[in-house]
Amino acid sequence: MLAHVLPWMVPLLMVVSGGGSAARGPLAHTYSIVARDPATGEIGVAVQSHYFSVGPIVPWAEAGVGAVATQSLVLVDYGPKGLDLMRQGLTAPQALEALLKIDSNPDVRQVAMIDTAGRVAAHTGPKCIPDAGQVVGEHFSCQANLMANDRVWPDRPSPRGTPPPSPATPGRWRRRTARRRAIWPSA
Repeated sequence: MLAHVLPWMVPLLMVVSGGGSAARGPLAHTYSIVARDPATGEIGVAVQSHYFSVGPIVPWAEAGVGAVATQSLVLVDYGPKGLDLMRQGLTAPQALEALLKIDSNPDVRQVAMIDTAGRVAAHTGPKCIPDAGQVVGEHFSCQANLMANDRVWPDRPSPRGTPPPSPATPGRWRRRTARRRAIWPSA
């Protein structure tokens, strides 16, 4: 049994322990998003990663409260505690600030929160698994880590019909929008 597990654990252990080189091979590229639809008030959170079983630890959401995504070197507490603070009346920025203050190692965390009013807060610590970053916009935040380069997260899709916050050229934006509409005609 261990012979089947060990080959994929070695790169993971190298990343977590800091051993080896900063390889850019087939590691675990992780993306997440927290967002709110301003028309309906619906809130959501999603994550995609090649790490096994991130679903139980990265995305957190509660109707009428907000959503949280915690990744990089995950401290699960950000999810339930962030929701609890927002449930008590703190805004997403206030909740994130409060949790960062009590975290013994915030430099390795990547966290985003959104509350029912659409207020967004995000944090990418300077020691997150490289390459890591975030894009925060009106009613959304996209986070990424273990990326091939630092140009990935600025190119994440923006809400429908709005230009990206990155320095994408107008032609590039039109091509990306056309691709998205070809896949999702209602977009």
